[in-house]
Amino acid sequence: MTLDDEDRALVDRVLAKSGKQPVLWKDWLPMEEATTEAIVRHRARIVALETKVAELETKAAPGCRWEGVYRPEHRYSAGSLITHSGSLWLVTRTTDERPGTTDAYTLVVKRGRVADE
Repeated sequence: MTLDDEDRALVDRVLAKSGKQPVLWKDWLPMEEATTEAIVRHRARIVALETKVAELETKAAPGCRWEGVYRPEHRYSAGSLITHSGSLWLVTRTTDERPGTTDAYTLVVKRGRVADE
C-alpha cells in the first residue's frame, strides 16, 4: 500500500499548520507502509463509527417512538415520547388526555428557562 496524492497533501497541510517543514517524500518511503496501514485502520474505524451514529440517529430507545408536539386530537400509545409546554413526556399507557393531567404520562425532562434569558 502507498499513500495517494490526497494523503500526501493532507500530511503537508498538517505539517504546514504546525510550522514544520513539508515532508521530503524520498525520506518518507521507508515509513510509508506502516503509516498507510495506520491511515487505513483509522479510516475503517471512522466509517464504522459513522455507520453506528447514523443507525442510532434513526431510531429511539427500544419501544420508544418520537411523536413530536402534543396534539389534542391524537391518541398516544405506550412508549410514545411527546413534548408539551416545553417538557418531554413518556406515555405509559394509551391515552388521548393532556400531559400533566393524568397518570398516563411520566415526565422525562421538566421545562427550564431559555439559556439566553
